[in-house]
Amino acid sequence: MPAHLHNGDTYARLAAGFRIGVATVCRYLHEVINLLAQRAPSLTAALWQLAWSHNNYAILDGTVIRTERGFATSNTGVYSPAPTASPH
Repeated sequence: MPAHLHNGDTYARLAAGFRIGVATVCRYLHEVINLLAQRAPSLTAALWQLAWSHNNYAILDGTVIRTERGFATSNTGVYSPAPTASPH
């Protein structure tokens, strides 16, 4: 079922590709999702891990995106990019 999770293939396309019924695809997919959900950390645990790892952003579907952010050089602790010229 990684084909559906990765590519978003429809149940009908998966059924045709694996030569099984659509109901079987649906059952297999739900079984895989349930197994993955059991292994996944809770939202609270994931947010604590994110906070302790000093990452800045996470997408709530579970994807963590690494970023490199600019840090403040002044005493204010607030980063502000240089102003840009007005397009007008």
